[in-house]
Amino acid sequence: MDAQNASWDASTVPLNNQLIDFWTLVHFGSSAFLGWIMHPILALALVVVFEPFELYVLFPFLYENYGIVFGNETYINSLSDIAINMLGVAYGCFSLRKKYHPPFVLFEKK
Repeated sequence: MDAQNASWDASTVPLNNQLIDFWTLVHFGSSAFLGWIMHPILALALVVVFEPFELYVLFPFLYENYGIVFGNETYINSLSDIAINMLGVAYGCFSLRKKYHPPFVLFEKK
């Protein structure tokens, strides 16, 4: 679908209903990185807030303006993404930090 003929109609785009998919690795890796370099509560807040942003803002914008299907997922998939993000933040904060000292830590007292 080209961007000029794209119109917002969610019924024409298949929903991602998988609990685990390629994006699971991306979610885990990025949230582990955030948990490694910043306060874990802030990292968790960022990755949890990103899910509704992805679903309600990013996907409609990209699809309407450019015909790009990104983030069109069911609530089940979003909830599994949040769970994976929580595991990633915990891994980054409690495991990666112990093995590899980060070059900087954002928003955390020393």
